[in-house]
Amino acid sequence: MLSLLSVLSLDILSVECFQSYSSHRYFVTVYLWSMIPIAIAFIIIIIGTVRFYLARVEERNAVLSKHIWLLLLLSYLVLPPVTMKQLQGLDCIPFKHDDSSY
Repeated sequence: MLSLLSVLSLDILSVECFQSYSSHRYFVTVYLWSMIPIAIAFIIIIIGTVRFYLARVEERNAVLSKHIWLLLLLSYLVLPPVTMKQLQGLDCIPFKHDDSSY
């Protein structure tokens, strides 16, 4: 059962240091991993706002609570893998004094 939940980690991209191949490739990967959940949250907020204003007054609390729940679920699902990718990106930053990684 727990192996099915490993899909939620979204660990399909690897952050590797391609210093000789492309010096900024790991930054692009980290930026993508960071910006995709923000874009999804923005879409949830836009859809929630439209649904909130189109709903009847007595249904607005239900619409609001549903979209807040979706935002909390999104943050719960993406925080660990995104944080992991960001911290893996720190391994690729060389120090100026001896060119070793962080």
